[in-house]
Amino acid sequence: MIRTLCVDSRHKEALSLFHQYIKGYADFKPDHSVVASILKSCSALLALKLGTALHGYVVKQGHGACQVTNKALLNMYAKCGKLVECKKMFYQLSHRDSVIWNIVLSGFSGSMKYNSVLMRMFQTMHPMGRLSPMQLLLPLSFLFVLV
Repeated sequence: MIRTLCVDSRHKEALSLFHQYIKGYADFKPDHSVVASILKSCSALLALKLGTALHGYVVKQGHGACQVTNKALLNMYAKCGKLVECKKMFYQLSHRDSVIWNIVLSGFSGSMKYNSVLMRMFQTMHPMGRLSPMQLLLPLSFLFVLV
């Protein structure tokens, strides 16, 4: 139910239902897909406090290696403007696919304060040789905005 509300962009309702489940059901333990959905709602509503609490939950539950959850956390930090946290988490990840790079580069591209960080990140990504030209298309479009 929570995931459906998130997919339908009914973010306030999703957070409200999630809160009801947390308060009303002691045995409610959201799995990584529910956490990722709620983090999407946190991103949309800029609900950083809940998103940060969910990050702690992810760590405590041992879901730190889950790519779905990591992408949702990175997206939440980027969209909430917490770029220091986003950068820190990004560098802690052992696997960085094109989605992760796009999340982080697009988050940093929205802030003129971090132009040099964005350029260094892009330069780090490019020589890795793991991404095809099509996968680089979106990050490159953000870099052109900076020029």
